[in-house]
Amino acid sequence: MFARCPAPILALCEPAFGNKPCCPDNGLEPLVKALAHTFSRMLVVGAAVFAMAVPALAAPHPALVVDTTYASQASAGEVTLDVQPRWAEGKLVLDLSANTHSVDLSGLDLTASIRLEVGEATIEPSEAGSLDGHHAKASVTFVLEEAPTQFSVVIRDVPDIPVRTLTWPIEDTSR
Repeated sequence: MFARCPAPILALCEPAFGNKPCCPDNGLEPLVKALAHTFSRMLVVGAAVFAMAVPALAAPHPALVVDTTYASQASAGEVTLDVQPRWAEGKLVLDLSANTHSVDLSGLDLTASIRLEVGEATIEPSEAGSLDGHHAKASVTFVLEEAPTQFSVVIRDVPDIPVRTLTWPIEDTSR
């Protein structure tokens, strides 16, 4: 009887039923049981592999996580500028706060006045707001491929200080 059974069916039947006949000549019940047994084994193995893979996919590898928290810095003068960098969706955004009681900031073109220096590259902003009033806020955005860990922001043409350079990370000068 086994001689008439195709080889793939014998391969399913023999391990599951100890060489008992399970060919369609003997009815479909032994064949269905053999298939169900094989499928359940495959399902258990697949679930185990998936359970091991999911945690590895859910959390990024520690070496790939970049700390994108930047400290705020201020540049004093007739105009005090507070700069708070933040990384957001492939962009470095500088949130600027300007405080002054003696200077008109409305003529300051942030697109022309601010540059980002990362390594040897000098980068122009992709977009910039405007400052207006004595207590003004604006954002300046730079499109980058990855969050920088070291960079400088160069701000030109703010009244009373021709060039202001702020560098991250902030170096501890108290030592």
